[in-house]
Amino acid sequence: MNKMRDFKNIADDIMKDIKVDEDLKKKTLEKSLKKNNMPISKVLIPAACFLLIIGIVNIAHILPLKNPKIQTEYSDTNIISSVGETESAPEDSNINILNAEEKSWAIDTFDDAKRNFGNAFLVPTYIPEDYDIEEITASGLEEGNASKIIINYFLESKSFLIIQEKIQIENELVNYEKVDINGTIGLLKENILISNKYENTINTELYWSRDGIHYSITGLITQEDAIKIARSMK
Repeated sequence: MNKMRDFKNIADDIMKDIKVDEDLKKKTLEKSLKKNNMPISKVLIPAACFLLIIGIVNIAHILPLKNPKIQTEYSDTNIISSVGETESAPEDSNINILNAEEKSWAIDTFDDAKRNFGNAFLVPTYIPEDYDIEEITASGLEEGNASKIIINYFLESKSFLIIQEKIQIENELVNYEKVDINGTIGLLKENILISNKYENTINTELYWSRDGIHYSITGLITQEDAIKIARSMK
């Protein structure tokens, strides 16, 4: 009886932290006791091992299983979230340039105009008699870096403009006469404007391009004067 009590104590001690049904305990003990002729040590060792295996199996079911696939997906999600929080979408430089407002400013001299516009700026050495410069205006995305220069000449109620701009004109103008401007083809057109019943006003347009710069002379001057001005620009 003492040995049976010892066996029960051992079994209870093994099972105290393991949840096993009482029916399973009872059946296991009964099965062991049937072998009366077997030494008690031979009964205790297999029974204890059996109960230990059962306990391990039950504990394995209780503990949460690790799923590598779930962990990987969760890690990827965290990485994506952290990147989304720390990184911002790159700014579109083209959009910024299109949305930038053009500035305009006054220019005092031709030397200042060349410094603002660059060496492509041309200075006219011929101007029709009695015409004076009214103003020189520059424009561009930032002051001091001009993409366009306008020189305004006037004589009483008459005036004309010389415009130099960093722009390429791809489409050829129609109904314009072709003229030579120092080896470059220029397009010339004369429009007659009726100012009153006694006098007509002539409006001349002359356009040409060279090295990515578009030049134009427009206003109340004759075709001959427009061509002379253009050919004198250096």
